[in-house]
Amino acid sequence: MARELPFAQGKKAAELWLSGSPTNDNWWPAPPDANIAPLIRALNSLPFLYTHACCGGHIRTKKAVLQLLVGGKSDQTTAGDEDFGCYSGAWFSFTVDGSAKSERFVEELRGQVMKWLGASFQELPGGDRTYGVNLTGADSNAPAKGLEEARALEKKANERMVLLITLIRRYA
Repeated sequence: MARELPFAQGKKAAELWLSGSPTNDNWWPAPPDANIAPLIRALNSLPFLYTHACCGGHIRTKKAVLQLLVGGKSDQTTAGDEDFGCYSGAWFSFTVDGSAKSERFVEELRGQVMKWLGASFQELPGGDRTYGVNLTGADSNAPAKGLEEARALEKKANERMVLLITLIRRYA
């Protein structure tokens, strides 16, 4: 019974966040990235699961990286290397309630994710039945070698999100 209350509170906080009216003590400073929002909504539709945090992945060009380094100034000029691109992969974290159905879901999700090159599925420390999924990365977890590879990783992440939504619907 002691575990049910924290799970219920986490589930309620996730529902409020997705509805656009988060609690003051939430974990999420902003709504999910547009490309991962359908996956996050699908995950949170499962009664035995709630998400903690997520990122849809982001391509950074040389200009974008320089803008970040100089405090967001948009007048930063760049010379050459316009094919430079790095990619921070799409990921999400979640907690399940420990029910038999949630355990079956976790195992099926783990099996699917582990089939994908560059993806990872791990149990996170400090949380009971809390997991993290990273959907994409370059070979051997090396950064993208250019803008074209970063775009390919972004496309792969979006395709994988669609596949996961199909898996989730079987559990809804």
